[in-house]
This record gives sequence, C-alpha cells and structure tokens, in this order.
Amino acid sequence: MDPGNGGALDGLAWAMKLSSGSPRASYATAATIVSLPWSFKFAFGMVNDCVPIRGYRRKPYMVIGWSVCTLCLLVLHFRALPEPYWCVDAAGKYVRETKDPTTGQTVAATPCNAAAAESGGAIAMLMMLASLGYCIADVAADGLTVSLARADVG
Repeated sequence: MDPGNGGALDGLAWAMKLSSGSPRASYATAATIVSLPWSFKFAFGMVNDCVPIRGYRRKPYMVIGWSVCTLCLLVLHFRALPEPYWCVDAAGKYVRETKDPTTGQTVAATPCNAAAAESGGAIAMLMMLASLGYCIADVAADGLTVSLARADVG
C-alpha cells in the first residue's frame, strides 16, 4: 500500500495539519510531496535490476530503503512538535473564532503560535524521505518476489 492511498504517512500529514493550523493548500502540497516517490516506482525497479550492490540486486536496496524509512520516522518521533497554531480553550478545543466586542460579529481568532504554520515544510520533507525509503524497499521486495516465483516455476 502506498502512502497516497491512506497509509500511515497520510495520517501523519493530517495530524500535522491539525496541530500547525496551516492552510489547506499547504496540506495538499505536503500530501503530494509525501506520495511523490511512488511516481518513480518503475525507475527504482530499473535501478535495482541493473545496478547491483556488492553482487546483490535486491537485498541491499531493501536494507537501504527500510533504513532510510526507519531513520526518518525516528527523527519524526523524537522531534518536538511546535505549540499549536490556535489557542486551546478549557474544553481542549481549538479557538478559531471569537466575537468582536465592539460589533458582536464572529471574527477569526488571533493564533497563539503563528510560527507553527511555518514548521510544516521540515515535517513534510521528513515524511517524503520516509516514503522514499519505503518505496525503494517495496520495489526491491516486489522484484525479489518475482525472481523467487520465476525460480520456483522453472
């Protein structure tokens, strides 16, 4: 399953959107960046078919891919998230709108941490690199499966 089809990295991107208060366009961009490596799956397959590492065509790519993915996910895990963009009320809900005391109209609330919207780029890049490692490992595993299936039939 690739991250573009509801994988865990998509869920992480959604959590990033909720905590950072970034605009919907930024979330859409992050989701696209995270799923971008899967567009090059065919090219990764050609590389691991044609460029062996120390005589092996599949296993090193699986190790490299899972290592990159694991490293990026560990960095994401230990990286502190910024304080939420929106203030949180006593009930634990984000305060996105307030009443203007002079006019009585509902207006957008002032964010508590406007800098949180700027932190999404680094998180998106780490998620993209994790997705890249996942894709490389997945392509190599697919190739290994095909190689073993052909050897078993013949």
